[in-house]
Amino acid sequence: MWGSIIGDIAGSVYEHKDEKARQVVFFEEGAHFSDDSVLTIAVADALLTNKSYADCYRYWGRRYPDAGYGKFFKQWLHSDAEAGQSFGNGAAMRISPVACWFNTLGEALAEAERSALITHAHPDAIRGAQAIAASTFMARKGATKAAIKDYVQSAFDYNLNFSLPQLIEHYTFDSTAPGSVPQAIFCFLESVDYKDALTKAIIIGGDTDTLACMAGGIAEGFYGGVPQELIDKAVALLPEEFVAMISQFKEKAGV
Repeated sequence: MWGSIIGDIAGSVYEHKDEKARQVVFFEEGAHFSDDSVLTIAVADALLTNKSYADCYRYWGRRYPDAGYGKFFKQWLHSDAEAGQSFGNGAAMRISPVACWFNTLGEALAEAERSALITHAHPDAIRGAQAIAASTFMARKGATKAAIKDYVQSAFDYNLNFSLPQLIEHYTFDSTAPGSVPQAIFCFLESVDYKDALTKAIIIGGDTDTLACMAGGIAEGFYGGVPQELIDKAVALLPEEFVAMISQFKEKAGV
């Protein structure tokens, strides 16, 4: 979870910039958590307490109403609708706890779909959530980058054969699952360590907090954690109840 939440905070100050970041400074002035972190906490809460995803999303979303939710999620959040049809990347950005909670890939994929259906019932959104969950699960279990890439391309029909220089030059803001999940996975695949995964996810531009959140969750699993100094800085920017939830989740999940 730390990998995703720190990615969210790190990317927050680079989103909607006129120019893409050429040099990334972690926790630059103004860095903050967003809806990515709030809803990651909500997923962890649902898994820990066995409450419904709908109840947890609404509880945490309404508790932090100004975290920057997408249009369709915000409409669902303040309604009594049973499900939302968004095809955005919101189901994928919050999925890291699912990848840490289950012991088999099949269980993680099934739960990723279940967690998505409440607000992101569009097939593209479900596929995005499952792709990030699978990448994170496999990374945690010691799969090679080549194995992760092959699985994601075959199972989800994603093309991961990007060029980093071309993404930096041409990639634009895209908060849909098909337009951001493959790019986030690619940034992880091209990285050499956790910080590098976040840096690459940020310098391509666009939805930088969510790209770094998704890439960061995978990278945390693959590289065996995140630097403690980043955790310490994140703690200072997060509500105490977030930090407590992360600690409780890590203890229960054994991660």
